[in-house]
Amino acid sequence: MRFILFFLLFAQCSIGQIIDNPSLKQQFISNSAEECDIIKYIPKSSKPNFDAFLSGVKYAVIHSKAKINGQIPAYNGLEQYLEDIGFRSVRYYGDGSLLPSNACEEVYVDISFDYNYVSFYNIGMTFWSPVTGYAYDFSTNKIVDPRGGYAYCNAGDFRNVLVSMYGYTKPHFNSDYTLKLPKLQTCWTENKIKNYIELNGCDKIEGIYEASSIFSSGTVSFLKYKVAVRKINQTYYLIYLSGAKNTGNWEEGEIKATLEQTATPLFYKVKWIMLDKSVNNDYYIKFEQGYFNLFTGENNKELYIKMFPSSTDNIANLHQEGGGSATGYAITSSGYIVTNYHVTKGATSIQVRGINGDFSKNYTAKVVIEDKNNDLAIIKIDDPSFTTLGTVPYIIASRVSDVGSSVFCLGYPLRATMGDEVKITNGIVSAKTGFQGDVTSYQITTPIQPGNSGGPLFDDNGNIIGTVNAHHASAENVSYAIKTSYLINLINSIPISPKLQTINILVGKPLTEQVKVLKKFVYIIEVN
Repeated sequence: MRFILFFLLFAQCSIGQIIDNPSLKQQFISNSAEECDIIKYIPKSSKPNFDAFLSGVKYAVIHSKAKINGQIPAYNGLEQYLEDIGFRSVRYYGDGSLLPSNACEEVYVDISFDYNYVSFYNIGMTFWSPVTGYAYDFSTNKIVDPRGGYAYCNAGDFRNVLVSMYGYTKPHFNSDYTLKLPKLQTCWTENKIKNYIELNGCDKIEGIYEASSIFSSGTVSFLKYKVAVRKINQTYYLIYLSGAKNTGNWEEGEIKATLEQTATPLFYKVKWIMLDKSVNNDYYIKFEQGYFNLFTGENNKELYIKMFPSSTDNIANLHQEGGGSATGYAITSSGYIVTNYHVTKGATSIQVRGINGDFSKNYTAKVVIEDKNNDLAIIKIDDPSFTTLGTVPYIIASRVSDVGSSVFCLGYPLRATMGDEVKITNGIVSAKTGFQGDVTSYQITTPIQPGNSGGPLFDDNGNIIGTVNAHHASAENVSYAIKTSYLINLINSIPISPKLQTINILVGKPLTEQVKVLKKFVYIIEVN
């Protein structure tokens, strides 16, 4: 007994050392990650004999219904029989859409027969699993031959014939006999995923996402799946964590979907694993900043919100895929520049290019203030070689622009293929609210691409009216820009607020002349 107690104390001490020692914890989690990245295929249960099959089910569903009134007693007799032999519930298919917590605990049942004006004959009964397809058939040469013809048949007559096929009593329920579906299993759990990311970081789409109840083609989806996006051997997978209605058929750590890269960045074709563990190849996923949309084969869309890492989590190596390129614009001659929070978030270094039209020179910058709720950031040139940005030629408009107002934006999208020359796109203000009615943003028709983030949105007089920050992945020419009132609030939050320009020298100039001036005040922002 003393030897056993000593062993337990030693084991507890060893676990404590792992938890308290960061290097040992790192090694422990790394080893766990290698193990959990192994995907094991577990086949479905083989077909049991009928008694064993009935032992593993609780609920019966009568799959069809009477087609004419004369058939009603046959189905009533089947319902009576199933209740009498011991099923916990009996319902007709389509009468209530709730699945049991384990779909394998449900059996579908049907009755078949021939009939004439005198009797029913060739009576059969079939039991089958709706998820594995295993079927069991029973038949009899007995006849239901009521006095006065088949129209005078009653449920009891049919019940007695069905008893003769199988018996009077269903075996007691035993979960050990419940059929198991095939699965692709890992040992990842929500806690393991979080611990691993906290220590090792993740790329921009990895993390934990939760489904949101949204309208999809006129209906509402109430599924609350929680899944992890995990990259294993250069392939992204969705790993099930929780939220399925039929929880008995899903185990934490199962593969829910495999993602296949397409020619469009962050757009994936999906092999989605269904209730019966079959694979549906008609799903697609589009990742955006902080969420993804799941598009199904029925043209429905489900929104999944990224829950971890959140915008406030201090996750190492969050940008491990490499640095990024965005846009910023000057607000003072002394080096204050506006861009997006999602551009500067987690950056270890910030470089600014294009100052005074010189793209050969990089200037170091630092974050002055950030507003994660409104996706804004103000940075300042912090470089000994810096002198001035020059006199800013525009003002920051304080009033809200009207729907229909002409607008244009400048930026540096997709530099790898489009080059370093500033790009202009124009359009109109199409709404005074942004994505899902967000009052902080405009919806605009100005096309934007990756790299436009943080760029200025101008009205036709060259006034700044917004800061570009997003586009709608599922719609053409639908983009968003944060209203300047939120930028002004952020500027006023700086302890020593910079003095802003009060004169716009661009009023009345044609667009071509405006751009010649403005492009010297719109910059490439490079972050690592």
